[in-house]
Amino acid sequence: MGYYSSSRSKELTLGQVVFTFIVVGGLFLYIILYRRISDKDIQNKKYSSSPNNPKAVSSIAQTIGSTYLDSFNQVIKDVEKMDALCYFFDSKFTKVIEKENEDGSKIYIGDLEWFIKHGSKGIDGISIDYDSINGYTGKASKYKRYTTLCVCYDDNFSLPHFELVRETIEKKASELLRREATEDIDFEEDKEFSDSWWLSSNENVLVRELFDKKVRKTFMSFVDRDYVICGHQNHIIILAGKIINPNTYKYVFSEMNKIQTVFKENGKFYKES
Repeated sequence: MGYYSSSRSKELTLGQVVFTFIVVGGLFLYIILYRRISDKDIQNKKYSSSPNNPKAVSSIAQTIGSTYLDSFNQVIKDVEKMDALCYFFDSKFTKVIEKENEDGSKIYIGDLEWFIKHGSKGIDGISIDYDSINGYTGKASKYKRYTTLCVCYDDNFSLPHFELVRETIEKKASELLRREATEDIDFEEDKEFSDSWWLSSNENVLVRELFDKKVRKTFMSFVDRDYVICGHQNHIIILAGKIINPNTYKYVFSEMNKIQTVFKENGKFYKES
């Protein structure tokens, strides 16, 4: 009796060990597979999809008395003039809110979608790792990206072409793209602005006239943003550097209106019709 009980006890113990091994092994395999799938989902969400829901954006447009547009790709031809987008292609401007100001000027804000080639060739034939600027370390040869874009059209403007980006971003981009940094327009009388922003243009004299003391002070209030700001003829562009929650679009509208107003007050490149 005692012998059989002892043998049965050992058999049960062995069975429990085998069962435990199967359960633990299965759990371990599940964790590995789940993490791989989860990491892939996170990667796709971060780099291949926009979090802004069209219905939510449309609802916000109605709330602020503006118009919702599924897309407005007329903007793309103007955006592609920016050096900041010279390596991008197949751009689309979607989920757009159109806001008309009392003076007839219009502001558009929405998602800018584009493709970029990982390790693509620059105009000098040197391999570019543009992804590193934004911390992307994936191996995809081509992938989709999004950022919030805001554009103001005002036919009373005749602005010289300029691009404004934070000093640290321009220097990092130049290093990673293995190119010489564009010439920085500095103001000896305003070291704080010159040390904070990289201002470039092929119309230096006119841009110096545009960026008077009041204009420079206005842009210093945006120095904590990752904005790339461009002006050209009748439009001003803000490239936000990330997707902005539509619930906070009102702040971007406000900042664009500040830029528009201060350029008007400068007076040299604005004529009321």
